[in-house]
Amino acid sequence: MRKKKFFLTLGAALVFIFLVSGVETIREELGDQKLEKKLSLDKPRLEKSFEPFLKEENERDDICSCTEKVATLIDHILYRGSKNFIRRPVSKTIAKTMSLTALPICLLCDTAQYTAKGSFEGALILFTEEKGDKNRFEKHFSKVKRCLLGFAAFPTGVISADMVSQHFVVNHSGKKLVEPYGKLYSTKCLELYPRTHKDVAMILNEAKQSGKKATFAGALMSQGKQALPIDEEDLLIHFDALNQVTIDPASRIARVGAGALWSDVQAAANEHGLAVKVMQASNVFSIGGSLSINCHGWDHKAGTLKETVHSLLIVNGEGEIQRLFPEDELFDLVIGGLGGFGAILEAELALTQNIKMSYESVEMPAQEYLSYFQNQVMNNEKLGMHYFRLCFDPKHMFETGIALNYFEESSEGVISAIPFEPARGNTTERVELGIIRRLPKALPIAWQMERSGSLGTKKTDRNEAMTFHLRCIFNESTIDAEWLQEYFVPAHQLNDFISFLGDVLKKNDVPVYNASIRYVKQNESLGFSYAPHEDMFAIVLFFNQSLLPEEIQKSRLWIQSVIDYLIVHEGTYYLPYQNFATLEQFHSCYPEWEKIAEKKRQYDPHHLFTNGFYEEYVLGKNTLIADSNRSNFRSTFSDPLQRKWVEEFLNHVFMQLDQKKFMALVDDILTDSSVNDEDVYRILQQRLSEGSFSFLKKNKQALKSLSTLKEDLSDQMLKLMGKKTLRGYVEIGYPGRLCRPLKKKLDLKGPIYVINEGEQLADYVESGFPRPYNRFVYLNEYEPILHQDIPTESVDLVAMYIGLHHIPENKLESFVRSIHRILRPGGSFVLMDHDALSSKHKEMLFVIHSIFNVGTNVPLDEELREFRNFQSLANWESLLEKCGFARDSHPPLIRQGDATLNSLIRFTKKATTEEEFCAQIHADPEYVRDPIRTYLTAPEWHNVRLTQGYCKFIEDIPFYQFPWFTEIKNMWSVFGKSWKVARRHASFSEVLFSDCTLMNLFITIFNTVEYAIKGAISYPLSLIYTNESIEDARNIHLLVRTNTNLTEIDPRIRIEKECPESHLKHIILPRYMEMFHILLKLSNEDLTYVDIAGQKKIQVDLNVEKNQELTLPLGCEKLYEIPATADPSRVYLALDVDVEHLNAALKWFQGHKIPIVYIHDF
Repeated sequence: MRKKKFFLTLGAALVFIFLVSGVETIREELGDQKLEKKLSLDKPRLEKSFEPFLKEENERDDICSCTEKVATLIDHILYRGSKNFIRRPVSKTIAKTMSLTALPICLLCDTAQYTAKGSFEGALILFTEEKGDKNRFEKHFSKVKRCLLGFAAFPTGVISADMVSQHFVVNHSGKKLVEPYGKLYSTKCLELYPRTHKDVAMILNEAKQSGKKATFAGALMSQGKQALPIDEEDLLIHFDALNQVTIDPASRIARVGAGALWSDVQAAANEHGLAVKVMQASNVFSIGGSLSINCHGWDHKAGTLKETVHSLLIVNGEGEIQRLFPEDELFDLVIGGLGGFGAILEAELALTQNIKMSYESVEMPAQEYLSYFQNQVMNNEKLGMHYFRLCFDPKHMFETGIALNYFEESSEGVISAIPFEPARGNTTERVELGIIRRLPKALPIAWQMERSGSLGTKKTDRNEAMTFHLRCIFNESTIDAEWLQEYFVPAHQLNDFISFLGDVLKKNDVPVYNASIRYVKQNESLGFSYAPHEDMFAIVLFFNQSLLPEEIQKSRLWIQSVIDYLIVHEGTYYLPYQNFATLEQFHSCYPEWEKIAEKKRQYDPHHLFTNGFYEEYVLGKNTLIADSNRSNFRSTFSDPLQRKWVEEFLNHVFMQLDQKKFMALVDDILTDSSVNDEDVYRILQQRLSEGSFSFLKKNKQALKSLSTLKEDLSDQMLKLMGKKTLRGYVEIGYPGRLCRPLKKKLDLKGPIYVINEGEQLADYVESGFPRPYNRFVYLNEYEPILHQDIPTESVDLVAMYIGLHHIPENKLESFVRSIHRILRPGGSFVLMDHDALSSKHKEMLFVIHSIFNVGTNVPLDEELREFRNFQSLANWESLLEKCGFARDSHPPLIRQGDATLNSLIRFTKKATTEEEFCAQIHADPEYVRDPIRTYLTAPEWHNVRLTQGYCKFIEDIPFYQFPWFTEIKNMWSVFGKSWKVARRHASFSEVLFSDCTLMNLFITIFNTVEYAIKGAISYPLSLIYTNESIEDARNIHLLVRTNTNLTEIDPRIRIEKECPESHLKHIILPRYMEMFHILLKLSNEDLTYVDIAGQKKIQVDLNVEKNQELTLPLGCEKLYEIPATADPSRVYLALDVDVEHLNAALKWFQGHKIPIVYIHDF
């Protein structure tokens, strides 16, 4: 029975987790759709001068509309599920279900749709006079073919959910972001498409004047950052339209625009029996891009591309169009300069004859290739092109290979039948590659197919041989991409490197699709050169790369290990690919970088040409980590003050180690004078139990430490931020620890993001379950935060509790600027970092970080790789001010007992322009109101005016003559008209559920009931009291003694009778407010009232200060006080005044500036 209950409980838990994971997956998909929508709406600020160069967005015509949506959804679900081991099976189940149900239905729907469209187009062509579109006809039936193939293969979804759907995925972010082919990097920027050389010069001059930077793009096939601008306000200039190709057959020169592809040049040259000398392995790359990286090719005699260039036309750093020749220094810097020295407009390239060739291949062990090359290839005059294809079978990685030789058969040029390549590549090759992507175990079969296709002989020509089809690799999946890596070693290091590289690839399970060795001649250059001193061999890798952050990190590490090997063994790496090399590795492989940086300042004085590569490696800076031979542990533990700091850290901050035992353990290790910090760390790993608590107490202390941290930091955040509404929060470096505490203490609304190194099961201990945030973003080695992860100006608060000291300085500024980007104007960046004021303090911080790492089981290699750049708070403040932040006036907050001075400080995003200033004001939720409120407040204010009008009305006319029913009609008329106006600016539901609408309904309905009742009462009264009787009731009679001509003072005074002997006058005045104003006016005259309406007493109301001691004039007696509602500090004072003293009293009150509110008549 117990066992049954156990399994039922376990099953229920698994179902619950399954459902929660499914809901989270769907929630993330909806969130991503919102992000995509926001990205499409966010447009960089644009000067009018750039408007002519914007590109019109055209709908793609290669999309199968219905299938694309399902395929893209499957792709997104699989990508998200792969991030989390709990959600992985859930996502796979959902994706497989969709691939076996929804996908085939959509494929059939699209088949029917495009069959109908294609048939209609075909009918127009064949049977009517109307002109049909043949291209459209072919495209429709091309889609039909794709859909039918997809439908035939959909059962393979059982093996892999996206076996078929991967071929239909569409990445819509390409419309909003710049994303080079490798899919690793992307950015949002202002993209311009000039049509002429003068356009490019004009754009660059405008950019120079406005302080913008420019980056250049051809086919966007780069995999590094050389085609990515730094800031979203910078320019990316596309050279697509500069694609002209002109051939001079006599001189064998091709004049080629930078935007032309190698396929364009090949086609034009082939018409004259000519061919290019040097180009990249495939013809899908642009000329400008190839020149900027100075590519090499299969022609082992020709050298690099630079050797074939007769001249270049560029726009230089001053914005001038300039022609360069090989003897010019700038020529040498632009070619291979990765876009840092000028905008390449066109080039004159040397061509050669498209001669007939015979192809032969030789299989051999890879270790014998070097000898084969030196003996059979190097000096063979008949050999026109050559390279070596390495075996990529994972079981026999790089053990064997095939030498591919192209022998020249004649010297005459021929016109080649260059094989056509469809836009999406050859279908068979595309399907084969798709299978290999999802079934890596098929790689041995793929190699055997490659091997059998390579062995043998055949007749060909230069153009045909150099047409290597590559379009079949193009896919838009978010799950993976195809990457390239290329390394260069001298001949005497080749064999060892082949063995080393093969072992690295096998160890890291890298799914290599293609690997080759090519010979590169020495290339002396002022710029970046991969063969500056001697001839080199290039080893080129083409492999599939998962885009999951942990897999990217895995590749980063093996690539860095290969570069480390190359540094020791006289080699280098190719710059255009992923920016994985550390700054130190780059400096070691390209020591000429400093001279190139100086040349860049000379030729680009305005810093006009920049990109991600230059910003990270050439123009940036770096702070070196402390000397590894120096022992920070020894220095810290030998100093009493620093020892005390470490003890306080262990007692108050990191409470997971027994302070006394641990200090004694380190002292014991340091008795050996030969140990350095690396040795100390290794020994501490082995003996950590000697300085730790018991297992139970250690975990108890860890939970206590975590709880204290959450409480302290959330309290400090409340002090810094205050209790105000914050829309959007980003937590960097923690797994969501502070999300829940801050939700309770701050008024957090909107999306919550966590940016961290990865998601782990232990994160639920720190953040709670379910996860308290909406979206997880990978830290990705401090690369700038991507637009598709967090949109521009979308959050009010970013908190980075792990500090900036772990960020290499060449990445520091770009990362901080990406934080600045995501914050709304006026938004806050809260930083917690150590205030490292002295060298002693920095030594102690190094030690404490090592203690933390060893206490949390961080491996030694990670400890050694960890970057630490401790600085004072003043230094961080200076950096942040440079990046557009302003320091808040609140002093730093430090946790009690934290000797590391880990200080919490707040910065605000500054407004630098009038537009940003306005945006900052508008970002305040208390400033911006709902636009429909201005229209929906009309009924409310109509009610105010109605009340005011009623008050005015009854000053002279009895209430029962008020038009109650007419005003009911007017009230509802105003309500209806205000509704109609509001509907012009908002939806029906937004207007209906607006708080203004609810208030208006309440007021209008309440007033309708009130006015209807009053109208019903007033009607019979108006019949009883006629106009004649009303007229009498509107006047009041007074006896007054005066010589003054009263009618001259106010024409409303009517003298009924006079007694000349005693100057007594019987006068008639209008009642109510008119009488009140007339009596105030008469208070300045010499007169005495005898009686009013036959009475000797009258009430007068004053407005006086509360508790005011007031001496009343003669004839005045206090009756009572009433609070003044509008002003609690004052009261209404009612007085009983003798009529004969009334005039004197009124004059006295006005003289003492005591407000008279009213004189009550009878």
